[in-house]
Amino acid sequence: HTIIEHEDTQTEHAEELTVNLSVEPGKEVVPADPVSMWWRDLLVITDSECMTYLQSKPVEVSSTASRRSYRRPTSVLSKTRIHSVLDTSKSIQSMIHHLNRQFSKQKLADVNRTVMELISKIQDYVYDYNLNQTRNLSLETVSVSDLPGLRSRDDAEVIPEIDGMYEILLLQQKIVLQVVDRLKLCSHRSQYTPQKPVQDMRRVLVHLEHAFSKLCDLSLRKEVKLVVETLSSSLENNEYLMVECLNTLIELGNQQSSQLYTIIAQMKTIETLVNVSQSSYSVKEIKLLALRSISSVCCTVQCIRNLEKAGGIDMITRFLVSGSSLEVRVEAAGVLAQITSPWISDNHQVQGLKENLSNLVHQLSTLARLQCGEDSFLLVSAALANLTFMEPGCMEMMLKHSTSRILTSRLESMSEVSIFARDQVTTVIANLAGTSGGRERILSEKGIEFLVSQMKVEVESAETSAESAAVERVLKKSAIALCRLCLGETECRILEGNGALHRIVQLCQQPYTRNYSDSVLVACLALLRRVSAHLHMDLQENLVQENLVESFRELSHQHESYV
Repeated sequence: HTIIEHEDTQTEHAEELTVNLSVEPGKEVVPADPVSMWWRDLLVITDSECMTYLQSKPVEVSSTASRRSYRRPTSVLSKTRIHSVLDTSKSIQSMIHHLNRQFSKQKLADVNRTVMELISKIQDYVYDYNLNQTRNLSLETVSVSDLPGLRSRDDAEVIPEIDGMYEILLLQQKIVLQVVDRLKLCSHRSQYTPQKPVQDMRRVLVHLEHAFSKLCDLSLRKEVKLVVETLSSSLENNEYLMVECLNTLIELGNQQSSQLYTIIAQMKTIETLVNVSQSSYSVKEIKLLALRSISSVCCTVQCIRNLEKAGGIDMITRFLVSGSSLEVRVEAAGVLAQITSPWISDNHQVQGLKENLSNLVHQLSTLARLQCGEDSFLLVSAALANLTFMEPGCMEMMLKHSTSRILTSRLESMSEVSIFARDQVTTVIANLAGTSGGRERILSEKGIEFLVSQMKVEVESAETSAESAAVERVLKKSAIALCRLCLGETECRILEGNGALHRIVQLCQQPYTRNYSDSVLVACLALLRRVSAHLHMDLQENLVQENLVESFRELSHQHESYV
């Protein structure tokens, strides 16, 4: 019965097709062939379906090409995950501190709401990290047939290998989630009996902060290790991957994270970068990026000690002395400026610096003479300025190579001078003026006139807080250098003849001209006391009192609040 109904339906459908055909008058009506009708409509109706099917068919891969794979940029993935870890860590710490403030104010309703937000954020972070990690483990090396739009012949799931560090990280995640469950339980119980659960909640928060901090540390170690190992393994065969890894390390060095710097130092990052810089396989671009990476991550004493052990000082000297390109020599000067920076705490001496001091000063002075751009001049002058603090023995070598004349001449010849470059050159002049030979040399090179011109720098010219601080340093160091130079009547006459006294008095009496800096005030008061006996100009009594402290108290300006 079913077959008969089906045949009747087909007959009715064929009759409908015959009736609906447009036939010219006088011609015999011919029944339409269903197959012909299907052929005619196939192009319009099923074209997209056919293309989808064809694109989804498996691609034959020969035995020689079956192992050909597409390498994903692991450094880019690690950089993204590191940013995620750092951002989440800051956010979690901020929420925990906010919870502690709410506990002190005894706002239980706000505490429970913040606890739920904290729990949700930690759980989302762990889930997203594991999701991305699993996906990247399975897709880090994928065959051509696994690319989007293609289907693999083998439907068997590939189980990726898990290294030991990731296994430890998973265990720490479980610990964090267990503490989160305890915090959730305490939060739930506090709604009914708020006294003891709140105390337990505060204790659990301490454990959670410690456990999550350790989790972030393990995550960062895993990602940094991956970048360093990828950089080391790609030295001879993958230039593109090396560039990606080096750019990642440069960006990580700019994060200003002490936790990240400690991890970088412990993962043998510096040793790998030194090997890359000295490798015969490294082209010019790789060497530049490797040196820039070293200067970017050497922000702690531990990293500098690792650089010493890896022979980094000898490498910098070779790059400066040898016939390397100008760009490589400038980057080497940048590394030297970074590792001798006075801003790095407990970094009082760099091993190997004294043995190579003569070559370093000579080559840096040569670089300062070259027209190599404002940024390059800043790096070179910063390296020279930092050497005057760390290695006083370099003063004689600077006199030998006329470093002070080279720096001042180059600075005066530049149309637009950075305030940071002024700061470095003024530092060199001020430190040289503290030695007997340096004082005579600077006086013979019209050093007083140069320093007076630096004293005229206005605070209003600074656009950022960093530039304002640099202006203060230029004013202070120029006053200190003039105080060291102007020991006799001749020097004081030169100082007075260049109109410096009006500017110095202005800096003392008008606090806004020195950006309310007390250090600039002390330096200017000391200079006025030094030269007052040789001047024709009468100074106010409060500027040259016998007790410098009394003058300072009278002229110093402190912002007061009357609220």
